[in-house]
Amino acid sequence: MIPDPATRGAGRHDTRRIPWPDQEAILMHITLLSPFSGRAVPLSSVPDPVFAGSVLGDGLAVDPCVGELRAPCDGVVVAPHASGHALTVRSPEGMELLMHIGIETVSLHGAGFSLLVADGENVRAGQCLVRFDLAAIRPRVPSLVSMMLVANGDAFAVESVTRDGNVAFGESVLTAASLR
Repeated sequence: MIPDPATRGAGRHDTRRIPWPDQEAILMHITLLSPFSGRAVPLSSVPDPVFAGSVLGDGLAVDPCVGELRAPCDGVVVAPHASGHALTVRSPEGMELLMHIGIETVSLHGAGFSLLVADGENVRAGQCLVRFDLAAIRPRVPSLVSMMLVANGDAFAVESVTRDGNVAFGESVLTAASLR
C-alpha cells in the first residue's frame, strides 16, 4: 500500500507518494536494512549540497556511532572506491545502493578506512563491507554523516525512510518500490 501523503513526515519515517501516476507499474516493494549504527538525520540536513539536494539519489543519512558499513541487502559490490570511503551494492532486483561514509572523506586518500570487499564480490545482508576509524576521521572532515542512496531512482522509488532517531545495524530503515 502506498503511504498517504497526509502522513508525510509524521513520526520517525518520512513517507511520500510515488511520483509515477500508474500504481499498476509497481512490481515489488523492497525493504533495506541499516548499513550504519547511529542517529538518523534528514538527508536534506546533510552538510553537503550534492547529498542534501538528493542529486545522487534519495535515501538514508546516519551520523554513525560504530565504525562499520554493512550490506543493507544481499547483492554484488560494484565499483568500490579505492580509498574505502564509498561503494555501491547492486541488489538482486537491480537496485543500486550508493553508500558514502562522511563528507569530504575522499580527501583522506584511504587513511582510517579498511575496505573488506572487492568489485564483483557477492555479499549478504549484514556483512561488514568497510571498517573505519571514527576517532581518526572525525576531526579531519566536516562531518561523518554517512549516506545510503538509491542511485537508480528511474527504476526504484523510495517510499519511506527513517529520518530521525537511533538506528541499529540490521534494522529496517528504507522501503522502495520497483517500477520495472
